Amino acid sequence: MHVSKRILLCFLFICSFKHGAGSDSKRLAQLERRRDRSPSGLIPFNIEEFQDVVEAAPRSYSLFVMFSADSSLCQPCASTKRIIGMIAKEYYALPSSKSSSKPVFFAVVNVKTTDQEFLIRYGLRHVPVFYHFGRSKSKTYPKQLDERSADNYPVQAGLGANTLREFINSRCGSRLRVVRGNYQIPFVETVRMFKPFILFGVLAIAAVVVFTGAYKSPMLWFAVVMLIYIFSVGGGHYSWIHNSPLAVVNQHGVTEYIAGGSRSQYVAEGFFVSATCVSISILVILVQELPSVIPNKHGQTAAGLFFLFLTSVAITFLLTLYHSKMPQYLQYNELS
Repeated sequence: MHVSKRILLCFLFICSFKHGAGSDSKRLAQLERRRDRSPSGLIPFNIEEFQDVVEAAPRSYSLFVMFSADSSLCQPCASTKRIIGMIAKEYYALPSSKSSSKPVFFAVVNVKTTDQEFLIRYGLRHVPVFYHFGRSKSKTYPKQLDERSADNYPVQAGLGANTLREFINSRCGSRLRVVRGNYQIPFVETVRMFKPFILFGVLAIAAVVVFTGAYKSPMLWFAVVMLIYIFSVGGGHYSWIHNSPLAVVNQHGVTEYIAGGSRSQYVAEGFFVSATCVSISILVILVQELPSVIPNKHGQTAAGLFFLFLTSVAITFLLTLYHSKMPQYLQYNELS
């Protein structure tokens, strides 16, 4: 008798599991069809459709939802919707290597003041609201949305395309390209025009320094190192200092240091630049202190050439990094 009850319970569990999995697959297929048909990049949901998608369990997909209203009730909603739709299209155009490993959708839900039951249930006190509903194996909604949650984007503090991309990257592990700030430098085109002459001048100065023995002057090396430091601090890594914190809370509530997405790229670039500048300083000091460390002149020459080679490699690394990143630093984004 007990055995037959256990078999029956197992059978019912398997049937319910298959039914849940099938419903999830059906919802996923519907979301994909609606996403492909949406010209704005955002799937339009009414309240019933939203509840069906978000309150379902299990959910194998993530959903970024903007809660909006008519322009008479919410003036900034139209521009906010336009920016989020633009980012949604950018995400859908990502290659698989840069998008999330699980399905991600973007949607918009228009609410009215008459939808009191829904507004109270989800704790919506104002619009626009942009919230991330992550994947879940169990039913987690309906419940009030937490404005302090890492899944809530603080729209009221201002909506920027860059910060929005970073928010999406941090929640679903994607790698949306974050456009750097407005680095409009008026003399860039002039520098590019005279680039061959500038390179020739640098080579000529280097030749004069070598043949005259000026490279032995500590002040020359000090000036070179200071220029490198000034260029590093005043260059494109300004955006890393301001836009990419060292830590972020992931979708499971765990704090990640040097988090995923494009943030890790900025942090790594900053650390590499700092470490390279320090290495150059150490190499310069070693070159200057060789006579007191190595009495043999032949040993001094060999060690000096070796340290100079390492210094040139470090400087080349810095210049290569800046050359590859500078077009992004100079790109203007009117929505950020």
